[in-house]
This record gives sequence, structure tokens and C-alpha cells, in this order.
Amino acid sequence: MRRETFFPRCRALAFFVLLAGLTFTIAGCDSGAQSISPHAPQIMLEIGTQGDSMVFDQRELSAPAGALITVTFHNRSRLVTMDHNWILAQPGTEESVVRDGVAAGAENDFVAPNDPNVIAKTRLTPRGESSSVTFPAPPPGSYPYLCAFPGHQMVMKGTLTITPRGPGH
Repeated sequence: MRRETFFPRCRALAFFVLLAGLTFTIAGCDSGAQSISPHAPQIMLEIGTQGDSMVFDQRELSAPAGALITVTFHNRSRLVTMDHNWILAQPGTEESVVRDGVAAGAENDFVAPNDPNVIAKTRLTPRGESSSVTFPAPPPGSYPYLCAFPGHQMVMKGTLTITPRGPGH
């Protein structure tokens, strides 16, 4: 092989190997998301508004650690045209989640994009509609949930308790 065609091919091959290695390295990085066992329990939780009142119909929910949780939120308002959502936040971050959500606006469902304090969220849900979110249970503890529509978080709030899994699970 002639020298002038050999080196460009080597550089191209080296670039490909470097790019492939970088791709595999990035793909293998821990994104912070929890891994879920294929045998993890699947927990379905339902929550909604109390009719036209700005209150959740449940102030407490619970699920075991290690579960795959689906929360379905029902906006049961009939008379009042008022959107609501359900947001699960890291403990102690409710104020910043709401403040950053208001700044993000309705076009972002009043949730700041990629907010690290938001564990899970439903879309801003119009009256008479439902929306769901599925997420891996966070570690055992108590986590606040709320509606992020401006002003609603004062009364539309509750706690999701994640319980430790029993032995052998």
C-alpha cells in the first residue's frame, strides 16, 4: 500500500475507534436514574381533585422501595375551568420547585425543564381529564407532592411515603 493512502486510512480508523469508545463510555455512564429489577412490583396509585375544590382527594400515598410506580391524576373539576398537575419533589424543595416552575410558565406545565428537584410529574391537566406518570420509587422516606399551578401549592399538597422493602425482596 502506498504511503499517501495508508496514513489517511489509519487516521480514519483511529477516529472511528476513538468515537466508538467514547460512545460506549458515555452510554455506560450513570445518569443518576435508579435501575429497576424486571421483577420489581408495579404499583398503581390514583389521586385526583375533590370536585371543583383546590384540594387533592388524598393527602397521603405510599409505595414500597424498588417498585415501579404509576400515578394517575384525575382533574375532577366540572364547573370551574382550572388546570392542575401532580408533582413529586425532593424533600424540602417545594418552594424552589414552585418558584422555578412559575418562571418556566404554562408552556412547561409550571415545571422547570430538567429540574433536579422534581422526581416525577404529570402534565398540566384540564378539567375532566386524567394524566399519568410512571417512575422508579425513590429511596425510602417521605416525599412531598403538590400542584404547581401558581397559588395551588398552598392547599394542593400531600406526602408520598416510600417504605423499605421487606427481607428477601
